[in-house]
Amino acid sequence: MITLGEISEDNLRDCLKLDAGDGKRDFVANSFAIAWLSRDSAKPLIIKNYEEIVGFVLLVIDKKSGVCYLSRFMIDKSYQRKGYAKSAMKIVCDYVKHNFKCNSIRLSY
Repeated sequence: MITLGEISEDNLRDCLKLDAGDGKRDFVANSFAIAWLSRDSAKPLIIKNYEEIVGFVLLVIDKKSGVCYLSRFMIDKSYQRKGYAKSAMKIVCDYVKHNFKCNSIRLSY
């Protein structure tokens, strides 16, 4: 079962071990830096399959425009091609709908 979770002292080391593959080893650490710099509007979350951390998402909320930006989204290379991303994306959209006053979700590629 895919869920979202808060990043805490208990799981931070496991979060930093996430690896998207293809030379993107520093993806999560760089995302934490962005989250820190944007801490008033950024929401970093882990993606879990039951208790196992399988990925990471960074949401940036622009309260003025009512837009949520899906700034970062990744599934660890050892969990890719198993349907986690599709399930997680649905849960992220529901999370945004229920937790923020956003009228749209945007992403870049």
